[in-house]
Amino acid sequence: MVRRGAPMVVRDPQSNPRVYTELVALTETEAYVAAPVLAWGQPIGLLHADRQAKSALVDESDRDVLAVFAEGLGIAFERNLLLDRLKSVQQACNDYARDVNAVVDDVTVAVMESAALGEPLEPAPPRERDGGAAETLTRREWDVLHGIAAGKTNAQIAISLFVAEGTVKTHVKHVLRKLGAANRTEAVAKYHHIVN
Repeated sequence: MVRRGAPMVVRDPQSNPRVYTELVALTETEAYVAAPVLAWGQPIGLLHADRQAKSALVDESDRDVLAVFAEGLGIAFERNLLLDRLKSVQQACNDYARDVNAVVDDVTVAVMESAALGEPLEPAPPRERDGGAAETLTRREWDVLHGIAAGKTNAQIAISLFVAEGTVKTHVKHVLRKLGAANRTEAVAKYHHIVN
């Protein structure tokens, strides 16, 4: 029945070697119908039905009724699983859209703040005032240091510079080392000392 995916009538359960004999003995059934529950063509369960002892035996019409019920149950299972998947996809899309909106908002605020302050969008490296440490920073390290000074996270800096977050982490390590700063706060303090 499972291999064929088709319902069946078992008329001789007491002598049929494929049935579960203990269940047949307990229920005293003389015949039963069974149908597989299929989802996307794969069996996920079985339905079994018989009649009370001493009543009329089950027949092909009982088998067909059970088959329709099993098919409906399989469709209901598929539908519920699809709805769960759609809800997961919808949530992922909503999360992605929220993240994109946050990035756009951050970039917009940064552009507006830069424009309002009359600063260039990408400041040129300032002239060195502290004995040479800042002169060794590359243009990209200056960009990263400017982002750190603006209070941006590595992820936000990466997005604004169109590079991977791992690349920004590497630049941050180089900036800290070159400036002799132990952390981002010290690097920001040195940045403000250099630019002012």
